[in-house]
Amino acid sequence: MGSADGGGPGSIGTGLYSNIIGVSSSYAIDGLGKFGEAGETKNSQQIFSNSPRKAASRLFNKLAEGAVLEYLPGKPGEVKVPKERKGQIAKFKDGSHVIFRPKSSHKPTHSPVLEIILVSPSRPRQKIHFEHISLKEKSK
Repeated sequence: MGSADGGGPGSIGTGLYSNIIGVSSSYAIDGLGKFGEAGETKNSQQIFSNSPRKAASRLFNKLAEGAVLEYLPGKPGEVKVPKERKGQIAKFKDGSHVIFRPKSSHKPTHSPVLEIILVSPSRPRQKIHFEHISLKEKSK
């Protein structure tokens, strides 16, 4: 997979869009193209797993195929943390990108999170929190 020649932003054959289609049979995707279940906010989704970090990393790796990968920089004045622990961004030629942060600011769990920004007016920006399956059972 990855970027193909031709096609406009978000069209079939473009890296991220093509990668989303490629994983759609393995992940629950709603009619709007959002992964998982509705989260706490409008553009927030949740995927529950026994191993949230592994699940987030696995989806990021599949979505990032064909992209240029970079580590996320730290914030000015922040205590130095190795770059690989901040997360990664996968940048595609059309401007679409996927961001993986192994530890989010989402309290109280600080769950791993993926942000998907697909350059296309018909695809929503989405943030996916990967939560432990025990949290889903408690919310029922």
